[in-house]
Amino acid sequence: MPGNLNNWIPLDEPMWFKASRISLSAIAALLVGFVFFRVSVPRQANEWMIELSAVLCLALLVAPVTWTHYLCLLLIPLSQFAIGRFPIPVGWTGKVAVVCTALLLSLPVLILPHNHLRFFTERLWISHYVWGAMLLLGLLLWGRIRIANAGAISARAVSARFESVGIPKGGVF
Repeated sequence: MPGNLNNWIPLDEPMWFKASRISLSAIAALLVGFVFFRVSVPRQANEWMIELSAVLCLALLVAPVTWTHYLCLLLIPLSQFAIGRFPIPVGWTGKVAVVCTALLLSLPVLILPHNHLRFFTERLWISHYVWGAMLLLGLLLWGRIRIANAGAISARAVSARFESVGIPKGGVF
């Protein structure tokens, strides 16, 4: 079997694989760009940190070669959820998503001696890092949208409050 976790032989990629890799990378980049375009410019440190973390996550996902230890960098933004600097989606599904992300990004790579189990760890389970990174990217984009919406709602509330007491929308001057 050419190429495994102990023997890194470069493999020829079929044209369909290359096309799908490039297409999925473009879709991910467009999604991140769309979210960043739709929200306001970061004004607070946590907004800036979420965007920086999303770009880091995107870069690791679209890179043609990403070693597993590079994905350990994603534990830094994940820790921001744990200490409360990034918003967690409301309800039990949000908490489950964060816990699943933590598990997927932090599980070690196992090299098993048995051939059948080894096939699964080398070809299938190694992708748990990719699934964790995609889930983290989704959480980061959701958090950025949530912060932007909260800012827009509070700005509208302040504007309505000023108008209710007779201060015009453009201000006093």
